[in-house]
This record gives sequence, structure tokens and C-alpha cells, in this order.
Amino acid sequence: MKKNQDLLSVKSGNRQKIILKMKFTLFFSDGVCISGFSHCIFPATKFNFDIRNEQITGVLKQIESTSNYRFFFQREQVDVNRTVDLTASNNTVEEILDELFKDQNISYRVLEDDLVLLLPEVHSRRKFSNQQ
Repeated sequence: MKKNQDLLSVKSGNRQKIILKMKFTLFFSDGVCISGFSHCIFPATKFNFDIRNEQITGVLKQIESTSNYRFFFQREQVDVNRTVDLTASNNTVEEILDELFKDQNISYRVLEDDLVLLLPEVHSRRKFSNQQ
């Protein structure tokens, strides 16, 4: 009988640990779900500004300073020193980037956590086959 009581006390100790682990797991998984669906729940950030004779780097810095967006690019591949005139009136970042790079061979990809990759467009893409 004593042996069974010892097992019960060990099990209750383990039970408390398991419950604590479950609480932490639930807490952290809720945070991941909320951050993953934040773009669906919260409307996209809209921008309003009137910029004259500003380098593209200045426009990108203004977007970064007024939002959670961050830009990643290689200066050798993207001409961000080009000056532009841009008026944004309740525009999304995608609309602004489309306008900034409309005559350039630059594409962009918005990733998780509002990281925006600026990349040179590739006009000819090689197809690779699995056959050797």
C-alpha cells in the first residue's frame, strides 16, 4: 500500500509539471497564432506623404520610421540613390513600391514580420529538370 501512495505522490508532482508545461505551451502558441494572423486581423498600414526630389533611400526610411516595415537590399543591385517625386494618399506599401520601381527592373517581396526584400528582376529564368 505504501508503494502505491509513493507512486501517487510522484504522479501528482509530475502532473503539476505537465500542467505548467501545457500552460506555457498554450501561452506561446497563442502569441504565434496572433502574430501570424495579424495581417488578416489588422488592416494594412496606409501611408500619406508628399515627397519632392528625394532619394529612394529617404522614402524607404520614412516608411520605416512610420511603420513596422523594414527594407533589405544590396546597394549594388538596387539604385536607391535615384531621386523621385512621390505623393501617397492612403496608399499601401505595395502601391508605393510599385510606383517607386515602375520603370526599374526591381521586384519586392514582403515577408513575415514586415521585412521587405528588394531584388533585381530576373528576365530569363532557367528551368531545371530532375532528369540528368
